[in-house]
Amino acid sequence: MYSSPSAGRISCVLFVAVVSLLNGSAVYARPAGPQELPKAEDVLEAAVKAIGGREAWEKHKSMAVVMKGKIVGQDMALSMATKQKAPNLSYLKLSIQGIFEQEMGFDGKVAWSKDPFTGERELEGIERAQVVRQAVFNAPLKWKQIYKKVQTLGIEKVDGRECIVVQLTPKEGHPAKHYFDKNTLLLFATETKSESAMGEQTARSRFMDYKETGGVLVAHTVKIMAGANNMELKLDKIEWDVKVDDALFKKPWGDKGEKKTEKKTEKKAGGDAGKSGQSS
Repeated sequence: MYSSPSAGRISCVLFVAVVSLLNGSAVYARPAGPQELPKAEDVLEAAVKAIGGREAWEKHKSMAVVMKGKIVGQDMALSMATKQKAPNLSYLKLSIQGIFEQEMGFDGKVAWSKDPFTGERELEGIERAQVVRQAVFNAPLKWKQIYKKVQTLGIEKVDGRECIVVQLTPKEGHPAKHYFDKNTLLLFATETKSESAMGEQTARSRFMDYKETGGVLVAHTVKIMAGANNMELKLDKIEWDVKVDDALFKKPWGDKGEKKTEKKTEKKAGGDAGKSGQSS
């Protein structure tokens, strides 16, 4: 029976990487003088144009994505299904080889997670902030809303590609580094730190094989390096503007108080029935 807590850590990493998609370590190549560096704000806006532009993305109000892949070297299959709906509703279901399953969601108020290791949880603090941030529909367009500070750090070579490195600092949580291909301005890599009940996890991701779908460009291959785990995911299916019931985004369990109230009501009803039977 598969019982390693690393599955939970992997799922957290995958969630961050795949939502970055929807919305080897880097080796520093050469420093660039301040006069050479473009402003982070300009890079982020140019990146939006590179993936199709604001107008094309804003036409879409929901999406459903299925990605499939594997944990490299362990012969373990991965599958991930996500659904998002404007302005900030999200649901994710991750399966590892059919022996680990996790669900995560945000309904506009409550961020939640459910898995075999940590159970049913309403997320708080940085964990909640991560999910809320990743739930923003068309997030690349809304960087001003999501991040309190953006800064160009330099030019670095990643897997032989010259990239402009932009650090994005959220209102709550850890800063992330985004590496934009200097020639195409497409997002090529990210370096992120996430938190979960399993602890902190740093992941380095690569986004490749961009193709047009729904009038915009989307990476169809994601490679993730997190500790000793190397994962590869490929886009299996993507659907735009699908109808999604808002109930999907809500936590799939009731509050403890609600359950207790229900039990008391049933007990009382049963007692009343007994009294009625005695008097008859």
